[in-house]
Amino acid sequence: MTQIEGRLRYKSRKPKKDLPGFVYVVAYDSVVVKVGRTDNITRRLHQHDTNAEIHGAERVATWFRWFEDSYTAEKSLLRTYRRYRPEDTAVGKEWFIPGDFGRAANLANKLYLREASGCPLSLP
Repeated sequence: MTQIEGRLRYKSRKPKKDLPGFVYVVAYDSVVVKVGRTDNITRRLHQHDTNAEIHGAERVATWFRWFEDSYTAEKSLLRTYRRYRPEDTAVGKEWFIPGDFGRAANLANKLYLREASGCPLSLP
C-alpha cells in the first residue's frame, strides 16, 4: 500500500463516535471501577487484567453489552455515574476509587435497555 492509499483508507474510516462496540464496567478488588468501550472485549479485559496483576489486584466483577452507538453510551454512563457518585475520586476519566460496581452496572444496563427499545441514550 502506498502512502497516498494509506491516507485515503484512513480518511474513509468512520469516526469513533459512530462505531458500534462493547461498553463495559469492571471492578478490581471491590475498590476500583473502570468504565470503558472497545470493539474487542476479550482483548481489552485481558489488557486490564494484566495491568491489574502487576499491581497485585484482580478483577472481581464484570458487566458488558454491545451497543450500536458505544461512544454515546459510554459518555452518558460516565456522566450519569459521576452525578450519582460524586464522592468517588476519578482517576483519569474512566477509573473511580472507591467505585460502586453495582451502581455503574445498573446504570449501564438501563442504557442498554433504552437503546434496545429505541429511546435516546441518556438517563435522567
